[in-house]
Parts: sequence; structure tokens; C-alpha cells
Amino acid sequence: RNDHKKTYEPILSDDFSKNGNMDITTIFALLYFDFPDRCRVGSLDVFKKHIETIKEARNDISHCTDTSSFSENKLISNGLYIFNDFLNYLKNHWDYEGKDEFITKYRNIIGGNIDYIKTIDNARLKDKVKNNDPKAQLEMFIRMTSGVVSDNEYDKWDLLEASANAGLPEAKARLALHILLKKDLSNDDIDKALSLITPVENDSPFAKYVLGRITETGVTDEKPDLEKAYQYYCESAELGCEEAAVRRAYLLARGIGTSQTLEKRMGTVQLKNIARNTKNSYAYELLGMYYYETEQYTDSFSTFKEGAEITNDVYLEFRLAECYYGGIGTEKNYKKAFDLFNKAS
Repeated sequence: RNDHKKTYEPILSDDFSKNGNMDITTIFALLYFDFPDRCRVGSLDVFKKHIETIKEARNDISHCTDTSSFSENKLISNGLYIFNDFLNYLKNHWDYEGKDEFITKYRNIIGGNIDYIKTIDNARLKDKVKNNDPKAQLEMFIRMTSGVVSDNEYDKWDLLEASANAGLPEAKARLALHILLKKDLSNDDIDKALSLITPVENDSPFAKYVLGRITETGVTDEKPDLEKAYQYYCESAELGCEEAAVRRAYLLARGIGTSQTLEKRMGTVQLKNIARNTKNSYAYELLGMYYYETEQYTDSFSTFKEGAEITNDVYLEFRLAECYYGGIGTEKNYKKAFDLFNKAS
């Protein structure tokens, strides 16, 4: 403990990870006893929250190389980007001279695991889809929606409906959300969505996310409740729903669920990390919208631009076109705006 250079020698050695998996127990134990002594901020509340999140997520991380698993989104959302959040926090507040090497090693392992998970077993998954396996149909829908798989062989909505008809709670929840996001939402649509979500609201993390969206928009009772929605997103995110983690971070950045400036900033940091570490277009869109809503127009433009270039997402291209058309955070450029509007349409 008196020689700070050697404190972390075991964890910085070449074998501090096994088979690409992080030694979470070691990092938890060492940081728990060392970080508070050398933290440059007065309050340790945020640090303790990170530690609790790590404790909940570390068991999921151990499944990163399990090729029999189709739980890609859960692994990424409930584990990998959590550690990137934490590494960013350490970089800003940890007074340890060896921290750069420590952080770099962990980032490399996180990146390797994300790349691995995004490419495993797509061929085997297709075989299961052809055999009408409901879980495989749902996973293929998720991968197609997130851009991990680009395959014109399937209609993703047909896959989702087939999986929902087979009774999978998450498929029912995702279908309910699809209905609720329709442009011309009717009472019949609302009734159908509720008939899908109500029986499974305690059986799927995504169902809790959908309940959060319902509560946030007030679509069923015409009275939005942001605080209650935030709690739904917290519950869902802690169970591994990436969409809920994005929405939770967005509300936190806006001050929902906290009055502390530090925690509001943490919401923004979480959005950035989810966007960049998992190339999540939804996180990019909400981060850009947050900057726009808080009149940080240059950051809004750069966020939409970065997200559109990295993900090729049509919604981000549309948002970027709006920036060029209206001169939001950049000079007006009608040619670029027209090309992007045309491409997105």
C-alpha cells in the first residue's frame, strides 16, 4: 500500500484476464479498498453506485464467450458499457499514476468482447430461424433492428410477430411498443398493445421498458409521469435492457430522478458511452436531442454527424439534414440537407 506503483501489478500483468473475460472480482476488490483513499472528489456516492452496478453485472460478463448464447444485447448493455462508464469515471477522479495503463488494458478487452459478440454464430442462428425457433426469430429481429445483421432474406416484423405468437414475453413487449409508436394511434391499437404487455410485464426486462415509455408519454391516461417512467427504466436497465439504459441516461441528464448536478452529468456521460462503445443509434439520437433541448447546438450537430457516419441510421441522417437545413450548430447547407433528406426518405 505504500508503493503506489506496485499496488496493481497483479492486475496489470499479461494474464490478468482469462479467455478474454475480465477478472471482475479482482478489480472490484482492489478498487473498493484503494479508490476511496485517492479519490479527488468530496463525495463517494457516485463511485459506490458504480461499484454496485459492477457487482450486479459481473456474472453476466462471464458469459461473453458462451457461443450457445443468443443474448448479445443483454451482455453488451448489462455489462460491457457499464465498465466503460466506470473507466471514464476512474480517468477523471482516480489519483493513481498507473491508471492510464490500467484503463487502456481494460478498454482493449472490452472492445474485443464487443467485437466477438457481434459476430458469433450468425450462421447457426439462421438455421434455427429456418426451423421456426421462436427465440431465434426474436434474436434475428433484434440483430436486424440494431444493424448487426443486414439480410434481405427475412422480414423482421414477420419474425417478431411469429415469435410473439409463440408466446415469448419479450417478443410480445417489442410488438406492443411497435404498435404504440404508430403515427396514427387508435384506441384499438392501444387496447391491442396493452393486451400484449399486461400479461408479461413482470416476465421481461423489455416489458418494463415499454411500461416506462407508456408512462413517460401518458399514452394510456393522457398524463405523463416522468419520475415513474424513470423508475421503470432503472428496473429494466438493471435487468439488461439496453434501450432502457439509453432512456434512463437521457432522463437522468435532464434531471429526472435526481437534483444533483454531478448525477445529471453522469447521465450525459452514460449516453456518450453507450453510443460510442456499442454504436447505438438510439443513444446518439437522444444525446443529440438532449444537446438541442439545452441549446448546445454545436454539440447537437456533431453528435448527429458522428452517429450518422458510424451507424448509417436513417433517423440520424434525418436529424443531421435538419441541422444543415436550419443552420443548427453549423452553417446552412441546403445541398447537404437535400441529399440527406432524400437518402433518409
